[in-house]
Amino acid sequence: MFDLLTSIRTDSSILSMSISHEKIVLLTNQYLLLVYSNNSYKLLEKKQLSSEFETRHVYEKSFALSSNMDTFFTASNSPKSFLLLHNDELQNIATLSFHRKPVSSVAFNNASDIIAIGGEDGKVFFYSLTDNTIISSLKTRPDYISNITFSKNDKFSSIHSFDKTNAVYYFDRACETKAFVSADVVERSLFSDDNSKLICISRNKKLNLFDMQTNEVHVSEFSFDEWPTSILEVTNSCILVGTKGKTLYLVNYEKMEILSTITLDNSGVTFLKIFADELYISFIDGEIKVINLNSNLEQFILNLKLNKFYEASQLIENNIFLAIHESAKKFDEAWDDTLSDAKKSLVSNQKDEAKKLVTPFFFNKSRHDEYLFCLGHIEHYALFTKFIAEKKYIEAFQTADEKEFLKKTKDYESLEKYFIKVFHNCKLLFSKGDLQSVAKARDTLYEFALIKSKKELINNLLVRYKVFVSADNLIKERKFKLYFILVRQNKFLEDEEIYNRVLLIGNQTFSKLIIYEQEQNFAKALEVAEYLKDFLPLKQRVEQKINVLNNKQFLSKNIMDNNISVVYNLVENESEYETFLPFIEFHERFLNLKREAHEIAKNGDAMGLLKIFEEYLDVEYTIHLIAQEFKIAYLAQIEKGVSSASTNKKEINWIESLKSYESYFGLDNELVCFSDAYYLSDYIVKVKSSGKFDGYKNKKFIGSIIV
Repeated sequence: MFDLLTSIRTDSSILSMSISHEKIVLLTNQYLLLVYSNNSYKLLEKKQLSSEFETRHVYEKSFALSSNMDTFFTASNSPKSFLLLHNDELQNIATLSFHRKPVSSVAFNNASDIIAIGGEDGKVFFYSLTDNTIISSLKTRPDYISNITFSKNDKFSSIHSFDKTNAVYYFDRACETKAFVSADVVERSLFSDDNSKLICISRNKKLNLFDMQTNEVHVSEFSFDEWPTSILEVTNSCILVGTKGKTLYLVNYEKMEILSTITLDNSGVTFLKIFADELYISFIDGEIKVINLNSNLEQFILNLKLNKFYEASQLIENNIFLAIHESAKKFDEAWDDTLSDAKKSLVSNQKDEAKKLVTPFFFNKSRHDEYLFCLGHIEHYALFTKFIAEKKYIEAFQTADEKEFLKKTKDYESLEKYFIKVFHNCKLLFSKGDLQSVAKARDTLYEFALIKSKKELINNLLVRYKVFVSADNLIKERKFKLYFILVRQNKFLEDEEIYNRVLLIGNQTFSKLIIYEQEQNFAKALEVAEYLKDFLPLKQRVEQKINVLNNKQFLSKNIMDNNISVVYNLVENESEYETFLPFIEFHERFLNLKREAHEIAKNGDAMGLLKIFEEYLDVEYTIHLIAQEFKIAYLAQIEKGVSSASTNKKEINWIESLKSYESYFGLDNELVCFSDAYYLSDYIVKVKSSGKFDGYKNKKFIGSIIV
């Protein structure tokens, strides 16, 4: 089912890998760092990072390699961990002891300048590789951290805990912005490309989809056969899921359905990674399979252009990953017509011909299931099409009413078009008003009133044909507001097909409005919105959009006038404005200030921070980011205070100083780490905790917390 380029064999479970055009770097559960050539696949280098520690679990999550090939690993049964910088040689740049218990999960961000470290103590620290300092920590969870993931643009990080709570940290705000509870512990996760969804695999063998816009959690109806262990996005809608067993799952996460399963000759997938159109799959026994994702791609595309579906499907049999290539959409486009032709062959008792038509499409499991359903109900379809062929339309509709699945066929579409035409002609006859025309319309409708699904609509036309005629006239005159008022007064008009066509006009016009909005042509967008007010079913959406357009105009003006508090207050209340380009450019000015502030924060210069952030100190939107720098500055002051007290015998009231820190940030993880490192534990136990970690939201920052 795939084109195996090579298989690399190692002696221990692969916990992480980093790949470049020249090298494949592997980190194993036996503390081995292995470097292979990405051309010859030969072993170039082998380093034993430690010989002191016990072999780790085959699915250990506390080892990681960055995209720069920097290395993070932990000591067994210890909170201690090590960070090695990968230059020409490995350089130990930090020995980290932030946690009270062992590290349970770790992840580098994609830029390789931040590492997130979660522990069995429920603590999570974000550590800067640029500064070699903690830049942030999260509220302590009541249980182990099970997994940490960064979004591709590094704006978000998801944190999952063994207590089944899950949170999303937003770096642009320096705070947690989303949270949800899952039915079981999340094993691995990833963000969709546009960061609108968080995709999780959990220990109950389910796929969970967290919608970050609606805060809804969707759980798959299907279950994986084995405990899922790894996840990888391969296209905008498809993921690969590896398990403890031999099955690799290809899943469409948008539809929450399994597209295909791949049976491997090895079990226990530990890691999945794509680099340069090659898929790397590692296993607990140390094997790595390197697979060519684009094998036979050119021939595949050519076959599809020529509508040679059988030949294309044969190539998919040798490379299942062709099935999710962009060009494979040709199968989607052709399926309905192909299935329709197969049904006709089945009706003619040509089962072999039918199977021949549909078999090339069966790499998609849902299509196979759809065909089997049709095969099991072909006698109903045969009767249905027989009635249509014999122009027994009443009987055809009655059959479709009995067997709802027939209404999803192309044959039913043609039947429905016929009814719409009949219905329209009857309205025209009624509009003439003469006795003969009205009588003819009634005779036609009486016959179709025998159809259960059409009976109510037909009865309404028979009794209230003048309303239908009025509605048609209003549509012709494009008096849409009056038309929809008439529909409100006569709900039965919604059952008429023309109602949906009018709504379609409104929705298409609304799409044009969105384009004008994206172009920041607010005057034109508001003009279109005023026109759309006549489409009463869209009124709420239109009014909301008018409000957004007015706010964006207002926002643009205040951005030009540099009214900082007004701009941020509006965005704070309406997060969708965060993607508004003028605001992004406006906010970048603050982020540049924060970068400048970060350098002086490391020196403990809180007075300098007060000056830099002067215009932003009362802005709720930026307060978490500002607090981040003051925390760094105050901790630096504590560090300097310890040094000063020991060298100059300077008297410092540590209890009051620590109380001052606590009033801003609580007894947070960073302070606990500092108290351990600088022997302040005896003082910190005397500081009563408020339990609040954001006291800074209601308290003015000061130049120094040292008393």
